[in-house]
Amino acid sequence: MDFERYLHRSCNLFVYLVTFLTIFSTQADELVCRPHNIEQTNVSQQILKCENLLKTLKPDSQQYILSSLALSTLYQEIGDLTSAETLLKTNLKQVSNLDPTLAIRLHRQLGISYFHQRLYEQAFKEFEQSLSLAIEIKNNKLVSLSYNDLANIYKVYGDFDTSIQLLMKSYELHNQEKNKLGQAVVLNNLGSLYVDQHKLNEAIVSYRNAYSLFNDIGQSLRANNTLSKLGYAFYLNGDTHKALELLNNAADIFKQENAFRYLSNAYVLLAEITAQSNQLSQAQSWLDQAKHTFNLFQSSEQNPKYWYIQGIIYEKQNKLEQAYQAFEMAYQLMKKNKEYKLQEQLYTAMATLSEKQLNFEQSSKYWRLYADTLSSQLIRKNDLRIEKIKSSFTFTPQPATTDNKLFFPLFWILAAIIIGSLLVIWGWHHFRTKTATAITPENQSTPETTKQVTPPIKEISDDEVKSQLIELMHLALQMWEENTQTGKLELAQQSKIWSVGIDDGRLRARAMERYFSLATLPQNPRWRTVVRTCNFVLQKCQGQSLYRQELETKLMQLQTQIKSRSMHK
Repeated sequence: MDFERYLHRSCNLFVYLVTFLTIFSTQADELVCRPHNIEQTNVSQQILKCENLLKTLKPDSQQYILSSLALSTLYQEIGDLTSAETLLKTNLKQVSNLDPTLAIRLHRQLGISYFHQRLYEQAFKEFEQSLSLAIEIKNNKLVSLSYNDLANIYKVYGDFDTSIQLLMKSYELHNQEKNKLGQAVVLNNLGSLYVDQHKLNEAIVSYRNAYSLFNDIGQSLRANNTLSKLGYAFYLNGDTHKALELLNNAADIFKQENAFRYLSNAYVLLAEITAQSNQLSQAQSWLDQAKHTFNLFQSSEQNPKYWYIQGIIYEKQNKLEQAYQAFEMAYQLMKKNKEYKLQEQLYTAMATLSEKQLNFEQSSKYWRLYADTLSSQLIRKNDLRIEKIKSSFTFTPQPATTDNKLFFPLFWILAAIIIGSLLVIWGWHHFRTKTATAITPENQSTPETTKQVTPPIKEISDDEVKSQLIELMHLALQMWEENTQTGKLELAQQSKIWSVGIDDGRLRARAMERYFSLATLPQNPRWRTVVRTCNFVLQKCQGQSLYRQELETKLMQLQTQIKSRSMHK
């Protein structure tokens, strides 16, 4: 019996040992392909090691898939997106009999590869596929990652509302899973989204929280990258001194860690800020360092932002011809690399420079390009919202702690409350109608009272006034853009209704910009100013317009309602 017991224990120990070695081997294989620091200069050596490792593994094995995923990340780091895409597509054909989480990771990584190539429709399909699979296996961690991925697509298309909804869903799931890394990534993306919306105070708060979380979990490189973004947010918010301090600190840390990609980005931001602040020699120095650092890890692609900043420096040095050539180079690279985020700044800079050169025809060309960009982006945004949003929001995962038994009674209780409230409102309205009829009996009617009387205008609330003011401003701007091919700033300048000032080296109509959102609308909005703006647009834009009838109708409606309200006070 002792011998049999000893033999049984020995067999169990052997099984445990084999299992441990298999798991360790899988992780070790993946780690061979995964760099310790994604910005080190020996990435090419790691790629070679990983490629040699793959030759020793079975193509349909889990170790092969994991190592391929890590290798595709390395390819992406050096800009070899074609190799990454080919490897991932090949592996997707192998995963039918493997763990579904591997298929999810492959779809996500392929989506990321498409995203870097600016192939956003293809990226969207891959991210949506990974989301569908993640919900199917009820993996909230992977679901939250897919929500974050989809949010980045919607952000590119300018659909910020949908992007924020997806990021909030992602953050909620990361919070349930107590995943600090996931929370930090979402907060970092939220910060970038708020910057694009010019909600800079919210962006600063998000970046600060992300920075704190990254530091808590030892992600120093990501924390420092967030620090540089935080510095740029301070610059946009008017605190140039704080911005330069944070960006200099970030650049020093990147330099120590040989994080050349992040270091190059920090130098670009420093160059842009100092150029806009007229520190031209310092700006040129930062820009030269950015180009040199960029070449340490990437030599096959030029960054259009370098030429854009170079153009700013030349323009401020009054070298207008050289400035135009730099902007033109940025324009060509932007089209080639599909760096559409730069369009607003670049087209505005080229149009303004053309005006300085008294080339108004050329200036009009770039204003039209800018208007066309906004229009095409709006079309793509609407297509994405209409065509895709149903599928991406159909997959709403139930949190692991949700008790479905409690959900249905709560649903019916809420439904009963809503229906009951509607019945009470209807009954009260019916009672008021009958009471009003009873007050004026038929035998007291006069010729005047027997005539059909126009019903009284419904009194308008403050909230309704605010909503209508915002709607009118949007309609007026759309009609203005349609007829003039220019934007808000030109409307403010030409109407002379809104003040225009210099903010961070740029012309801005800040007071006017506050009238396009409930979140930024003043507590006591100047409705007369909005009415004047609408009348100016209607008078100035005499051509055919899709918005004229709607603008005229809603403007008249607002004026009538406000007049009625003032008479009853």
